[in-house]
Amino acid sequence: MDNNLIIWLPASEMEPVFWLTRSEQGQLSVSNLLTQQLGKLAEQLPGRKVTVLVPGEAVTLHSLEQAGKINSAVYQSLRWRLEDDIAEDVEQLHIAVLEQADGIAHLASVSQARMEQWQSWLAGAEIESNQWLPDTLALPWNEGEISIFHKEKKSLVRSGQYTTAVCEESWMPLYLRSIDSDELAHKELSVDSVFEVASRSSLNLLQGSWQPRSKTMLQVRVWRRAAVLAVLSLTLFLGQSITLNTRLEAQNQTLQQQAKDIYQQLFPGERIVRLESQLKQKLASLQGSKQTEVVTMPLLLEQLAPAFTSVPAFQTMDMEYNLSREELRITAQSVDFESFERFRESAPTSLQVTIESTEQQNKLVKGTVIVKASTEGAAS
Repeated sequence: MDNNLIIWLPASEMEPVFWLTRSEQGQLSVSNLLTQQLGKLAEQLPGRKVTVLVPGEAVTLHSLEQAGKINSAVYQSLRWRLEDDIAEDVEQLHIAVLEQADGIAHLASVSQARMEQWQSWLAGAEIESNQWLPDTLALPWNEGEISIFHKEKKSLVRSGQYTTAVCEESWMPLYLRSIDSDELAHKELSVDSVFEVASRSSLNLLQGSWQPRSKTMLQVRVWRRAAVLAVLSLTLFLGQSITLNTRLEAQNQTLQQQAKDIYQQLFPGERIVRLESQLKQKLASLQGSKQTEVVTMPLLLEQLAPAFTSVPAFQTMDMEYNLSREELRITAQSVDFESFERFRESAPTSLQVTIESTEQQNKLVKGTVIVKASTEGAAS
């Protein structure tokens, strides 16, 4: 209880706000300030449980028969059961269930406007509290007693567990006679008693829409909003993607039809089963043919290099590679017939070199040599 801060709100802004704390030595401190000065309590807040007492004259207590459990639906209906007993518009009231015992529900009603006014005072001072209770229920009470606390020119009275009143001091004798209090002991209270009861009480007006939300839940709500926004963004993105995919699919079908038309023009009469696979086969065939022409001829010349070196008199005039026959035709000239023979013999055994023809023209011998890969691994 030493860590409690009791803030006692007034009925109007013209009246002072009292605040109560107890020191480590157990000394109760009571101070007051104006509602506009509530911000000065900021240094008192850290590490303390803040309980707010609201003026009892603004809160009406009721008792209703209620055997079953008070769930959310029953809670919403309670105000309408009070309609005949209250002059105010019940839709403008805040209802709190103080206790339910022995088939009786003890309720408190207060106008929403009052709740909002008190909340504005506290919020303006950046004061957060999870418990509000009527100051009349902060008076200690025992069976057979009437508890009385004098606060400025008013008297707070508690004559039963949920029977309270607030009246001007001059009206106290009349009020006590009206409740037949002669047989009850009158107990005048000190502010220490109010502090003790308020610090221990579990009663709370903050229910329903006024129920305090934990910081964890507030963070969850913030993240929930972020998650909802993320889902909405993802949904929008997916919607746009679906639209784009539909458009691309239509374009793809058009291009595929154009590709089929071109294929039929290139290969008339050929049945199309799997266009992509057939195109790849045709392309591979064309690439393979081109690769043979480019790669095989240099390969043959590379293998013939030693023969050209060893027979310098063998001079090449022309070369032609026949793709279908996979052979290299060399037209050459030399000073004698023996040069052609030495060239053939100098070729590696991996090649088949054949002298197709030779003839004497003036002082030179011209001829044709056919070179291809050897099928038997020896030159002929």
